[in-house]
Amino acid sequence: MVRAGDRRITRNRAEMAVIGAAAGLALWLFVDVLPDALGDQRLLLVLATLILGGFGVLLALGGPERIGRAALGALSIAVPAAGLIWLASLRYPQAHDLMKHGHGAVALGAILFIATPFAAAGCAERGGWKRYPLLFDAAWMIVVRYVAAVLFTALFWAVLMLSDQLLHLVGITIIADFIDLDPVPYVLSGLLLGLAIQVVHEMRAYVSPFVIHRLLRLMLPVLLPVVALFLAAIPFRGLDGLFGGLSPAATLMGVALAAVTLISTATDRDDASAAQSDVIRDAGRLMALMLPVLAGLAVFAVWRRVDQYGWTPDRLAAGLAAVFLLAYGVAYAGAVLRGAGWMARIRGANRWMAMAVVVAAGLWLTPVIDATRISAQSQLARIESGGLEPREMALWELAQLWGHAGQAALDRVSVSAEAEGDASLTRAVAQARETRSRYGFEQATRETGSDEMAETVSATLTLMPGARTVPIEALDRVPGFLLSEWARACDTEIGDGRPGCVAVTGPFHPGIGEEHGFMLLHMGADRLQVQGILLRDGVLSRTGGAQDMSGDRDSGAQVRGSAGAIIGAALDGRFEIVPAGLRALRIGDMELIPDN
Repeated sequence: MVRAGDRRITRNRAEMAVIGAAAGLALWLFVDVLPDALGDQRLLLVLATLILGGFGVLLALGGPERIGRAALGALSIAVPAAGLIWLASLRYPQAHDLMKHGHGAVALGAILFIATPFAAAGCAERGGWKRYPLLFDAAWMIVVRYVAAVLFTALFWAVLMLSDQLLHLVGITIIADFIDLDPVPYVLSGLLLGLAIQVVHEMRAYVSPFVIHRLLRLMLPVLLPVVALFLAAIPFRGLDGLFGGLSPAATLMGVALAAVTLISTATDRDDASAAQSDVIRDAGRLMALMLPVLAGLAVFAVWRRVDQYGWTPDRLAAGLAAVFLLAYGVAYAGAVLRGAGWMARIRGANRWMAMAVVVAAGLWLTPVIDATRISAQSQLARIESGGLEPREMALWELAQLWGHAGQAALDRVSVSAEAEGDASLTRAVAQARETRSRYGFEQATRETGSDEMAETVSATLTLMPGARTVPIEALDRVPGFLLSEWARACDTEIGDGRPGCVAVTGPFHPGIGEEHGFMLLHMGADRLQVQGILLRDGVLSRTGGAQDMSGDRDSGAQVRGSAGAIIGAALDGRFEIVPAGLRALRIGDMELIPDN
């Protein structure tokens, strides 16, 4: 006879497995189906936040709570989060840019992750979100359940893959055929995750954060002397030396966050569960007193970067995080300095600070803290103040990362540059709009003096046949580093005093007319460099990187004669264009193929 308790366990496991499977199916729909089927990408983003975020919270709450009550708790978080995501997405022409650039996803994650324990405590007891012991237990148990469930799911997939390989040895592909069905990996993973979360909850007497807390507490006496030595060395080293390295603010905030976590585990849910060792308690008190200094240095490090280079969304997020860590530090130090009961005061500070983080994350997604607008205005002020080269301006970020606010600021920069006749800045703005990668833009603006370089290339680069010159307008959008390379080559003389560069026109590229395809030959480190070039709408652009025709390449023809002699032959018209899959340029008995 099946006992009532066993039936309840089976029902609970089945419910969580079904919820997990539904979450997996929803994830598959949002990844593989709806992006193509739903034209409104903003609606897609809002629905994904509502449904996927709701499932994530529901799985976290569904172990301890009845499904109906857990669903209400999940909706109380997912619905406002979806509304905030919709509001924040209006900053961008394309809604998915909000998540692609990271800050929106971080804010959403903070809301879901930190608000969920409050919902769990509220579901467990009326007004439970006000009770720190319930919040502490709920937060840590959610982490433990999820981590254990993810590990179980990963282990299941490892066993399944090994089983598939074993059956493959005898020609049976039933497992591979099954998991090749589109939704199966998603649904199966979700089902296993939901089932494992429920099983871990059932085993909560054996699988708990107790061991984790005890181990983390042991780190306090280890971290304390390191932080003390660091702070003691500052008067001798000085702040200038301290902030001369790479990302000091991130290091300081990482240590401060570790200190907050370790102090919180030492104080635990209440005095009865808190650390009883005098060594750990004293280490916690001393670390709490040092925390404001550590976090204050992090705030100072961020401010120095802002003062030098202005606000960006990354720096704004870092500044906000540093301010919160400073607030933690002040609260913790104040709790210790007030004497007895310091651990209870730290627990109260933790609850208020957690709520403040959720509020700040929500405000980040509203116009109150519009990181793109704040950053765009800051960078525009830096540009308008003068004294910056285009490569020192955040032009690419304004064009590609910071949505409508960035575009509006860039429009002002463009209008100002045209009014002042600043051709270099105008060209850099155009490159920022057209270049999709940061690296490409940095390469394009790396060199200065582009106007002079363009004049040099225009005056000396000869187009063959016909011995024509390249109009300077055609060089307007050629990256500065490439113009520099061409200018140096054209300044170099071959043996008879003629320039070390020549461009041969011809039908080298399929579908490109004879007057629009070039092969540029130029000197480079005493070797011949060959590059494919296109002329479209009056603008030159390269079709590939330069080839080093050094004569020792495995797949290329041997270069006979010096680079100067080859360029001289091209300048004399001693060449022909012959077929070679693509059209090739033959000079003597050597064939040069563009973009080989």
